[in-house]
Formats: sequence, C-alpha cells, structure tokens
Amino acid sequence: MKSTSNCDKESLVIFVKAPLPGDVKTRLIPALNPSEAAELYQCFVKDIVRSMQQIKGVTVQLAYQPHAKTPNPSWTGFSLPYFRQEGQSLGERLYRALTSAFQDRAKRVVIIGSDSPTLPTTYVAQAFRMLKQCDVVLGPATDGGYYLVGMSRLCPNLFDQVSWSTEEVFGRTFSNAQKYGYSLRTLPAYFDIDTVQDLESFWKDRDSNKVDQMAPLTGRYLARILNNKRRFAFA
Repeated sequence: MKSTSNCDKESLVIFVKAPLPGDVKTRLIPALNPSEAAELYQCFVKDIVRSMQQIKGVTVQLAYQPHAKTPNPSWTGFSLPYFRQEGQSLGERLYRALTSAFQDRAKRVVIIGSDSPTLPTTYVAQAFRMLKQCDVVLGPATDGGYYLVGMSRLCPNLFDQVSWSTEEVFGRTFSNAQKYGYSLRTLPAYFDIDTVQDLESFWKDRDSNKVDQMAPLTGRYLARILNNKRRFAFA
C-alpha cells in the first residue's frame, strides 16, 4: 500500500469490537447462536480490513474496543496500528477517535464500522476526495444511521444530542452540520447488517453485492451455516 506524505496524510479508522459471543451482532441472536454471531462478525472485520487496505494512499488503523479475553486485535490476522476506543456513547468514541487521528497529523480522517462487509472501496476513496473541499462527509445507511463519517477538520458539535441506534441518527447529524456551519457532502446510501432481515437481504442479493469478491470469508461462512442448518427461509 502506498503511503501519503506526512503533510497530506489521509487516515481511515475502522471501528472494531472484541468478538466476544453474546456481545457482538446480538440482534442476530437467537437466529444465530452467540458463537455463530461472533464468528460471523470476525468474518465481517477480516473482509473489511482486507478490502480497505487496497485503497491507495490511505493509512488504515483500528479503533478497538477490547475485552479481557481479546485485549488486542491480533485475531484479525493483520498487523495494523490500533488505539483503544474511549468514551461512553458512540458519539464520544467517534469524536475521540477523530481527535486522535488529527493529533497524529492526519489532514483528512474517515471512520467506518464493521457492519458492511461489502462496502465499496470506491465510496471510501470518494469520501477522501470530497474532504478536500468540505468539512464533513456522511455515508447514510438505509436504517437511518450512517456507515461512514469523515472530517477534514475537527467539528466539535457534529454529534450533539444524537440519539444513537435510532432512525434519527443521520438526520440529526445532518442538521447539526447545518446549524454549526460545517460544509457537508453525502455519499450514496448503503446498508449495515444488524438484523435477521438485513442478513436475509444481504444473502438474497449476494451476487449484486459482489460477496464472493468483496467479502469472501463472510460468504463462505454464511453458506456453510445457512446451508447446513436450514433455519432460515432464505437459506
């Protein structure tokens, strides 16, 4: 991966949690058992990291939420720089991660999560291009949240009074950008996989989502557990 010069550093931060059964992808339980949900989450993360490392000129790092059983992200199989997520709410964790990246001399910072294993790298690359001309970029998710947030400068009030994990997340953040005078651009909408319904849509559209290309570990794992157990109408 080609790196940027220090004077024009672009940082991609991927939010990752320790893959503890019963603590990740909980809305897929009990359709999946806790261990299966955790293993699926690991596939999501490994596929996303592999994919995003293909973006030229971008430094990839992880913002990690650890657990005593998995205190670091070595389970991903990638030797990437990482720092610990800090803060109670998602807004606090996002803001502190952005602050950390800017303190590390990044000129533009983009954060994505671990719930969209087939997220096109072109969307992320486009976000960095947009940030050369605006303060904030948002990638709206189809559930009312967003799969990506990026900044070209620290915008302290962007996450004010956002009710996280609701359908109002994108709208409130968008309103905050307007209220505080931050220039903002948006990417095409994309999906997260949080619920069984999301998983069903993802699996039905696996050809158009380019699962074999973009998320091969996820695709193989889902094929195995769905075809073996036949617990879903869409399997």
